[in-house]
Amino acid sequence: MTDVGWQLLPHTADVRLAAWAPSRQGLYEALASGLFGALEGRGAPSPTFRWGVQLEREAEAELLVAWLNTLLYWHETSGAWPASISVAFPARHGLLAAITGGGGVTPGREVKAATYHGLALSLEPQWRAAVILDL
Repeated sequence: MTDVGWQLLPHTADVRLAAWAPSRQGLYEALASGLFGALEGRGAPSPTFRWGVQLEREAEAELLVAWLNTLLYWHETSGAWPASISVAFPARHGLLAAITGGGGVTPGREVKAATYHGLALSLEPQWRAAVILDL
């Protein structure tokens, strides 16, 4: 071993979220479900409100990461947890989502962000995505 150098090491503070569905809508809904699964919540959300999300990005990968980070921001600022999530795509680069949720759930761990690192996206024959969540 030399006195000066560097080494790449696995980072244990991350988790990889992989999701799949037969449609774009199903993939984004599965990713949302998986994101909240990664938070390891305890309890059941009370569906006391509705929240709408509208996003536009040029590339699918950007839309996917923005979607997950928007959900994290919503959770972190409101303390709310989704009871149901419905996603629609009115335009090629746009997403509309309706979220019903509320309080009553305590997260078991924190997810800081969805990252572009290790991002994988496949549209054929089934919609699939994998993203690294920074814990």
